[in-house]
Amino acid sequence: MSLHRIKRPWEIKRDYNIPGQGRDVVTDFYQSKTWQKLRNMFIASVSTHLPGLGRHHNKFCWICALSGILRLTHTIDHIKPINRDNPFDTRNGQFGEPLTWENLGPLCKVHAMRKNAIERNYKNLTLEQIIEKLRIKEY
Repeated sequence: MSLHRIKRPWEIKRDYNIPGQGRDVVTDFYQSKTWQKLRNMFIASVSTHLPGLGRHHNKFCWICALSGILRLTHTIDHIKPINRDNPFDTRNGQFGEPLTWENLGPLCKVHAMRKNAIERNYKNLTLEQIIEKLRIKEY
């Protein structure tokens, strides 16, 4: 008697040969030297463009900082998501610029995962609404 793997309804079958399925193109972008240099410069600097904060050192999560908590940055997030098929194609403002300083924000691991889930499930939220959803459950 052999055991078969149970098909779980929430699992998505992906065909990585179809554009938009998987992260091949975006992964190439995140592994580029240009992105790595920008990311390192961003972490070592201070930002003034993050909503709700004045000057903020980017080695700390900015959502945590809104609550007065200091947690180290895990991810440099694109505030306005970039195009997964071609990171440099903004489709007339539908997607964010991948290498623009004002489109970057430092997040801890928990807030990065929450923001990705919110963006997946709520497509038409403004940045302020996303920030409010991120701040609902503090840990």
